[in-house]
Amino acid sequence: ASLVGPCIRGLSAQSGPSRRLGRSSPVAAPDYFTRDELRVLPDMGEPDVTDARIDAAAAYVEGVIERVVGTSFVARAKSATLDGGRYAVVLPHAHVLAVTSLSIGGVAQTVGDFAVDPGGLVVYVSGAAFAAGTRNVVVGYSAGYSATPPDDIKEAALWATRGRILETTPGAVMNDRRLSVTDATGGTTTFAVPTEDRPFGFPSVDAVVWGWRQRLSGFGFA
Repeated sequence: ASLVGPCIRGLSAQSGPSRRLGRSSPVAAPDYFTRDELRVLPDMGEPDVTDARIDAAAAYVEGVIERVVGTSFVARAKSATLDGGRYAVVLPHAHVLAVTSLSIGGVAQTVGDFAVDPGGLVVYVSGAAFAAGTRNVVVGYSAGYSATPPDDIKEAALWATRGRILETTPGAVMNDRRLSVTDATGGTTTFAVPTEDRPFGFPSVDAVVWGWRQRLSGFGFA
C-alpha cells in the first residue's frame, strides 16, 4: 500500500521564491536581513561599517542561532546517502522544504516521482519500494524551519549583528574579551557576556533564541 498520506507533499526541483542554499566564499550577504536594514540601526551607518564587516558578523550570528536552536530559518542545502530496500527513506534533518535531486544506484531519478513530509520521510508516489542496496540512494534537499525568518528571529539577528560589529571594532570599550570596565572616577561597569544559556549576552536577543530552542526541541534538527 502507498505510504503517501495527507501530510505528504509532492516534490519539485524548485518551489517558491529563489532561496539561498549555502554560503560561497567570500562570505555571502546576510540571509536573515538585508544590509540596508542593518544600516538604519544606531551606529551602523558609519563609513567603517563595510559590507564585508556586516557579512562576517551576520554569518557569525546566524551560525550561533542555528546551532543553539537546532535548525535554520532559511533553506540550507543538504545531502544524504541512504540504504534502499524499503518503502521509505528517512532524511536526517527535520523541516524539509524541498527535494532537489534523487539518484538510486547512481541513476538520476525524476523528483516528481517522489513525495516528502516535513519530517523527512521520502516515498514513491506510486507506493513502490526503493531498490535494495547499501548507501545506494542519494538525496539532495533543502531544509529549514522556514524559507524566510520569522519576524522575531530577524529582529534578534539584526541586533545581535550590530552588537557583534560594535564589540569587534578595534579599540571598542565593549569587546568579546572584556567582562567589565572601570572609568576615571573609579566606577565599574559590568557587561553581560555570552554563556552557555545566553549565547549572545543580550537579554532580549537571548530570550528570542532560547524561546525558539524550547519550541522546536522536540521536532528535530535541520
